[in-house]
Amino acid sequence: MSTVVIFGTISMFLYPFLYRNGLCALTPDQMGIYTGATLHEVAHVVGAGDAMGNGISDSAIIVKMIRVMMLVPVLLDYYLSGGESAEKTSAERTEVSEDCGALVCNRLYGCHRFQFF
Repeated sequence: MSTVVIFGTISMFLYPFLYRNGLCALTPDQMGIYTGATLHEVAHVVGAGDAMGNGISDSAIIVKMIRVMMLVPVLLDYYLSGGESAEKTSAERTEVSEDCGALVCNRLYGCHRFQFF
């Protein structure tokens, strides 16, 4: 997890540098979509977007918020569909956790439960 934060922090400074120096030949809307879709944390998206301009910042934040909102339907679908194929043995089952650690679906022994920390 720490590598995700480190690379996100690096990218927060690298994306504006590449965009401002013409090394990333994207339109402002494309750069906003790229930034919002590739950076992990909302703070990184806001920081990188603001450093590149209001238009890019708006697009980046909207894309990031859509990604965050899609976590709930994807995790609910995963939970309701059983999460894993029936062909896996209990030894092959692993714990599946949501990125920020707020929601954990423990399938280790075939039980369905959610834990909130």
